[in-house]
Amino acid sequence: MIKIGPSIIAGDFSKLKENIKKAEKANVDFLHVDIMDGVFVRNITFGPMVVEAISKMTNLPFHIHLMIIEPIRYIKEFSNIKNVELISFHYEAENKIVETIEKIKSENKKIGIAINPETDWKKIRDFLKEIDEVLLMSVHPGFSGQKFIYHVLEKIEEVKKYKDKKNLKFEIAVDGGLNEETIPLVIQKGANVLYIGSYFYKNKNPLKFLKNV
Repeated sequence: MIKIGPSIIAGDFSKLKENIKKAEKANVDFLHVDIMDGVFVRNITFGPMVVEAISKMTNLPFHIHLMIIEPIRYIKEFSNIKNVELISFHYEAENKIVETIEKIKSENKKIGIAINPETDWKKIRDFLKEIDEVLLMSVHPGFSGQKFIYHVLEKIEEVKKYKDKKNLKFEIAVDGGLNEETIPLVIQKGANVLYIGSYFYKNKNPLKFLKNV
């Protein structure tokens, strides 16, 4: 089962309601919400207050992607937003990995760990039993519209093999540079959650081709 989550920051913010309606019409599974602090990544997006405002426009679940340093500080604020289903944080941005996992779990939210393209996935191997999603970045985080980094395909394949070998339950998500060319490749390697940004919002029927994948 392939799950789709459009990245809301890739759309035109002057047409936010229209962007959400497009996602709903496409029958996506959730909205992917990128939170950036200008420190861990160079870009800045928004915080809990804006996400809460967006939540009033839709009943779609939210997957919150924290691209911020010390994400444990903001777990409570995002957990209080009704639509939030999953919170992912970057391995590279948090020293208190176990504590952050426990904090998200205590808020009854699904847990994701994200890693950058250059990060060895084995660094998060000890946490895979405790989480619901591994988020593999296929671009360098911070800006939408970047080109897909192809060596991440090997990482997807390795994570999938390890998951199957250990009979683990986490989902494999990919974020960055996903389009009609690269989506079939990541699915073939084992990804089942696709966070699609620019491609989704720049096409009239962005998910039509998935029927043939």
